[in-house]
Amino acid sequence: MVTLASLLIRLVVSAQTTTAISLVASVLLESHVHLVRVPDVSMLRFANPGLLVTSRIMLEYIFAPPFVGILGLCLILSSIALQFSSTILLSDFDTVPALTVNQTNQLNVSYRYYSPLRSTNQVSYSGALWTATPSEFPVFAEYNDPGYRRFSDAVHDTGVTVRSFLPISSKLTRMGLDRYHGYSTMMDMRVACIRPVLGNITFTDIQDPSSGYHFAYLQGHATPSTHIPLLPSTASNLTTKISCPANSFEEANLLGFGKPSFTLCTLYPIDGGLKSPLTFNTSGGMVHLVFDHTNTTAGLIDTQDVWSTKDDGVWTKLIPPPSQTVPLGSDMRVTMCYDSRSSSNSTRLVAAESLGDREEPQVSIKRTLIHNQPIPQFDTEPVRRQLGATNDILTLEERGLLKLELDPDYKDQMLSNQGYHSNPFDVDMSYLTIHPFNDIDALILCMNCEMDNDYPGNTRIVNNRLASIFVDSLEETNSPAVALQAVFTIYTQTAYYSLVPYFDILGKGTITITESYYIPAKTIGFASVTALLLIHLILVAMAVACFASWSRHTLLSNVWQTFTQAAVVIDENGLYNATTIPDEDIHRSLKEQGQDREEWHLTAVTQYYREPMGDVLEENVVSIRKKTV
Repeated sequence: MVTLASLLIRLVVSAQTTTAISLVASVLLESHVHLVRVPDVSMLRFANPGLLVTSRIMLEYIFAPPFVGILGLCLILSSIALQFSSTILLSDFDTVPALTVNQTNQLNVSYRYYSPLRSTNQVSYSGALWTATPSEFPVFAEYNDPGYRRFSDAVHDTGVTVRSFLPISSKLTRMGLDRYHGYSTMMDMRVACIRPVLGNITFTDIQDPSSGYHFAYLQGHATPSTHIPLLPSTASNLTTKISCPANSFEEANLLGFGKPSFTLCTLYPIDGGLKSPLTFNTSGGMVHLVFDHTNTTAGLIDTQDVWSTKDDGVWTKLIPPPSQTVPLGSDMRVTMCYDSRSSSNSTRLVAAESLGDREEPQVSIKRTLIHNQPIPQFDTEPVRRQLGATNDILTLEERGLLKLELDPDYKDQMLSNQGYHSNPFDVDMSYLTIHPFNDIDALILCMNCEMDNDYPGNTRIVNNRLASIFVDSLEETNSPAVALQAVFTIYTQTAYYSLVPYFDILGKGTITITESYYIPAKTIGFASVTALLLIHLILVAMAVACFASWSRHTLLSNVWQTFTQAAVVIDENGLYNATTIPDEDIHRSLKEQGQDREEWHLTAVTQYYREPMGDVLEENVVSIRKKTV
């Protein structure tokens, strides 16, 4: 419709402009024009030679009375502006939510007894998803309790962060979701990292019984340096034995050493994780040792000497003993992190509301100049914005999330276990994300790992995209708690949506979808085109008025009149050779003779001639003549 309207406007405006310019040229010619412009202006009365020639002529006579040059130039400018009418009109269009549809459906929200993991392969229980590539990053709903949030010298605490995953497989439906009311799987993604007090730290060589290879382990014990809310009192004073894989080779970088490289070792003390109000202050999470060996540039040699430590913010820095002669990087550091994840009674009846439009982000590839060489790297910023893993504290709307509405006491209706002691889905989620069937010895997050190395025990090299999100989050926020929260969320999302196809428990849910349409959302463009048309019509009317008032001798669209009225100019100036030479030569000749600025005009003159019979007759002739004072 806009295209057709714009086409009609352009056709009408072009016709009006051509006619109006002819009217202006007629008035101009009957007033006065320079000799060099006589052919141009005369032809303008019949045909328009184009905007470039016409504009140049009008500019030359812009201040010459009766000022029709200004009128002609304004006509040309308004005509040019109206050629962009389609662009101006389309500037009013925008994609806006125009229709809201409520759909009350029976949604698949969980499963009763069928466990796809137990019926296939128990390796899935042992952390296999850590090596999987996350294919999408679905929108989720979030609730924050800022009361527990704390970022100090020794503690980084994200605070209670309940994230709710929606049982909606369609990406388009999730992106258009305006409101959701129904059962949803929730988990408290709070992570708190505390600077640990380390003791008896050594690097010990241990032979892996399954492979026969020798590996260096960071060993010793760790105790949290301070207490934080909802950390069980037994864990606050608990000294935990640690044993975390380290670099075992003489060569640098085999495990990514010297590049961003971290090892996440999960500890398994009783009641080690944080309590969560979502699970009514029962402990459900885990304790993790985050070992940063990014700046380690050489291998370690087995030593039993105790390493010393130094406080480094939320980290504890490791200082090698004097007996350690192999050159190491200047920094290796450790922090102790607690999470509050629990899948117990995680599926509850909740409501979530959209705060604005959203797009589900993706990890893309960007090229970064390193040593003047373009190096491909993952661009994780869109995903980290969604996860809140950026320096800027963004609102839920800015992150493209839904606002989760929870009961103040977290007593939202829970999904029935259907007669079972425990919900099979909750058990599977726990095995997949929190308590693997086989304990994971270590997760290696690095950017240059050798994927085919025989690592000790149940050690997993985290997928590059997931590791990049962790590393980029840590580099930007300088907070291991925020970085861990980001990867735990993605990992839980991946596990959840891998189980959604097996859901067979129906629960009533209302999905409110806002369908967006590309429609006129503003009136500025329409008002601008209307104003331009009005101005153009006024200019055309002025051209008609000028022609009616001042023109006496011109008949429009008469090519023979245009041609013959200019013939006198040729006769009186001896321009008979104009048929064989270019305009530039004629202009140069007239200028050399001082005739180029002579004023000529269209006028009526009386001519006398004698008939063959001897009678003298007179005749009124209209032609272009030299203007006399």
